[in-house]
Amino acid sequence: MNPGIEAATKAALSIGAKMATPDLSRKSDFWDVWSEQGPDGVKARITAAKTPGAKSDRQFRFISSSHLEFTAPKWLIKNYIEDQTTTSFFGAAGSMKTFVTIDMGLSISTGKDWQGNRVKKGPVLYICGEGKGGIKKRVAAWEIHNETKAPLFFVSTVAAQLLDPASLSDVEAAADEVTATHGKPVLVIIDTLNRNFGPGDENSTSDMTKFIHAIDHLKDRLQCAIAVIHHSGLADAGRGRGSSALRGAMDFEYNCDKSGETIEDQTLTLTNTKTKDHEAPMPKTFKPVLIDLGIVDEDLQPITSLVLEITEQAPAKTKGLSLANRTALEALKALAVHGDDVSETAWRSECYARGIATTDKPDAKQKAFSRARTFLLSSCLIGTRNDLYWITSSDKIEPGHPDRPGQDRTCPALSPLDEPDGQDIYLRVCPSVRSKEPELSQSDDFEEEEENAEYI
Repeated sequence: MNPGIEAATKAALSIGAKMATPDLSRKSDFWDVWSEQGPDGVKARITAAKTPGAKSDRQFRFISSSHLEFTAPKWLIKNYIEDQTTTSFFGAAGSMKTFVTIDMGLSISTGKDWQGNRVKKGPVLYICGEGKGGIKKRVAAWEIHNETKAPLFFVSTVAAQLLDPASLSDVEAAADEVTATHGKPVLVIIDTLNRNFGPGDENSTSDMTKFIHAIDHLKDRLQCAIAVIHHSGLADAGRGRGSSALRGAMDFEYNCDKSGETIEDQTLTLTNTKTKDHEAPMPKTFKPVLIDLGIVDEDLQPITSLVLEITEQAPAKTKGLSLANRTALEALKALAVHGDDVSETAWRSECYARGIATTDKPDAKQKAFSRARTFLLSSCLIGTRNDLYWITSSDKIEPGHPDRPGQDRTCPALSPLDEPDGQDIYLRVCPSVRSKEPELSQSDDFEEEEENAEYI
């Protein structure tokens, strides 16, 4: 390729400009065009380049890999959300997933580190589909607890209908108003997918694809990150509800899992279940802390809300794995015998072959695999990146030794799992995560539950 044309193409692409060229059928430049055809010849070349449909007007083209520039990732929340990406947070009704995302959003809007992780400060737009009264209390509790105000955290007056082009345009116009006075937003939170979906069915791949296109358009239009709060499945708590197209489109995905019945014994574990281009971050475990808002109701009872605080727990010790979880772990160990990362497709097939479910129904096998994957990830027994998986430790490995040369993918604690034959297999379990089997929600009416729940 002509070096001059190559450099000009790169320059034009870098600033979104169009490129005018002289006669490429022979070696020439614009001085040659001027000499032979005068200024009208140069003008004609420029006019042709600006004509719609001209080569330089097309968005789709192929460029040399030598022009692809690698840049270091720009984090919105270091290790957890990258700038200008899409992230999903899913969990059962009452799993406190809204508390997590509001905590993140308020931290970003104020520039305050999120639970020990550096953030990029900027305006945050929160599209509220339900529970506006609860949102007010949660923001107030966060501000009291952190002793700071969050004026750059903006809450929508109504829900959006993102499959409706007119509603999507309204969201863009409202975002432009914020941009004009406070600068470009760095994050848009959509709470929840169902309440902001619009005229469609979240179980339909076609409709979910339209929703994905809508949030991608919003992300590109505003040049910001998008976070979607979503319900987990009714029969499969290890995945988001509805079409799996959503998970495939996400750059990051997190499961929110709450345990305990009272505030004193409740914990929330945030577990990464997908990351495209980075090492999966370690799970974080939180405890809810009750905050008095300094006002009372009509019965003179104090009005309160909750904030989340990171909690340190002793290493979780699992007395034994369920049959499905053990099957999934052993299947992954068998495939990763040489230390290679294992694709989700290969791991799933091996689990099916080993009989991970009690029946041969495809749906039952899929659910059993999904639940086992979520449990093993939340227990730090396995790691994931780019839909590849690995065991986080090997049998009888001493603490602190990396599983692979130059890659320390281990947690600092070991706990034995009792095998039926009496042999102990030592597997690392993250000390910041409790070990428990995921519970299945018994209610199908997620929206009605969440509207009346304090823990969303």
